[in-house]
Amino acid sequence: MDLEEGLAGVSFGLEHGVFVDNYPSEVRVCSENGFEYRIKGNRKEGHGWSCFPCQNLIAVKRAIDIPAGYGVYIYTFKKKAWKKSEWRPRRVCVRFQHKSQQEEFVSRVEQGMSSPRRPKSILFLVNPVSGSGQTLSKYNSIIKPLFELAGVSCDMVQTCASSDDEHEFYKKMRHCVAVGSRCEYDGIVAVGGDGVFFEMMNTVNRVCGESHVPCRLGHLPLGSTDAVSSTLHGTRSLFTAAMHIILGDYKKVDTLQVEVYSGRDAELSTKNTMTCFCIAATGFMADVISSSSMLRFFGPFRYDIVGALKLIQNTPYKCKIRYSHSEKIFNGDDERAVQCHAECSVCSQPTSTDMSQGIENRSEWSAEIEDEFLSVMIMNQACVSDKSTHGMYKYGHLCNGEGVLVMVKKCSPWLFFRFLLAMSTHGLSEHVGDHVQMVRVSKVQVTSAQADVPLTWNLDGELQVCHKLTATPMHASLPVFARGIER
Repeated sequence: MDLEEGLAGVSFGLEHGVFVDNYPSEVRVCSENGFEYRIKGNRKEGHGWSCFPCQNLIAVKRAIDIPAGYGVYIYTFKKKAWKKSEWRPRRVCVRFQHKSQQEEFVSRVEQGMSSPRRPKSILFLVNPVSGSGQTLSKYNSIIKPLFELAGVSCDMVQTCASSDDEHEFYKKMRHCVAVGSRCEYDGIVAVGGDGVFFEMMNTVNRVCGESHVPCRLGHLPLGSTDAVSSTLHGTRSLFTAAMHIILGDYKKVDTLQVEVYSGRDAELSTKNTMTCFCIAATGFMADVISSSSMLRFFGPFRYDIVGALKLIQNTPYKCKIRYSHSEKIFNGDDERAVQCHAECSVCSQPTSTDMSQGIENRSEWSAEIEDEFLSVMIMNQACVSDKSTHGMYKYGHLCNGEGVLVMVKKCSPWLFFRFLLAMSTHGLSEHVGDHVQMVRVSKVQVTSAQADVPLTWNLDGELQVCHKLTATPMHASLPVFARGIER
């Protein structure tokens, strides 16, 4: 069978009898540009062509259920018109008259799909009690089949089903990311809520050291809030997050290195170092998480119930806060007020100073405050979620090397409600109210000013009780499967 072949690839005209989704069509395919088709009747030059770049394809499979001809199924996705960051699966059926056409088509597409950035093997860490408790069933029915369709080898460990599983989890992690050896997986992916991502990230750091994360980490959202997935991918869509992993999207993002001290005496206190992705918060945000842990059967609605009660109680905490100002230099006010997105110019720039070095050697902090606070939050990301679709911090970035300290002083419940409403509806900016202070920081230390009352902290949804906490933004310290929010 004679085909039109050139530098651009192979073309199948209408005379070749090719059908796409049961419509007679012209088809073009090449390894560089991907697969294109135009349905018969739409002959206007330059119009009517539907294009599927090879880098956007999940898989190409020979069809065995087509009664006539030789079929090929193209598995890909389509984006919502009103929300580019949310994708939906799509399957395109191409039917040829001759087997040679089918083989040529499959060969060209598979060659274009080949990329070293696409993972070949993934270790999934599944929390079976996350969200509605259906994580394990969704892994077996949705996640695993999708990754196997894309040719990705899947291995799975449960995180907290029992003590035996907990032991197996750490043993598996130590085996696959042992210090000095190459990780046998191309990525490690948390399946569940923000807590399982926090657990995975800190386990990897403990096993192999914070300075050497051996492979990309990822998150598939099946929790109650899924702020990690919403910040990385711009959506809680399980399919979209899975596609970012399958296609091999790669970014290095900032983290928050947190040191917690269990006692007030510095010499006797035990220090524990952890890593957060989004936020470390005490006061209102920690109280809501702490009190809602027994109401999991309400689902995400439990945060609204407990939040209303805590708003009425309006409990302040006396803290001593010290911080160092950020030394990052912006190219004018326009860059300072840019929301993070997939092609973000702020995240692509190197920092003007290394945020993770030189801080410890300072003998003085930039400022020190002691007062009663309703909420203290340290964020190094936008912290996007369903509760705050623009991000808790509107101008937070995935990788700009700085954090923001938000201090809400003791005020009336009505003023604090207005603060929460502003954070939820359009995100915090630098002008919220006289009772709110926001500072761009490179390091923060918060100490309880009451000798016998430690502070409860919300670290990415996980609770930690301590008398003193020190947080330092770490620039580009974590490799992840992500492309950012497509706006």
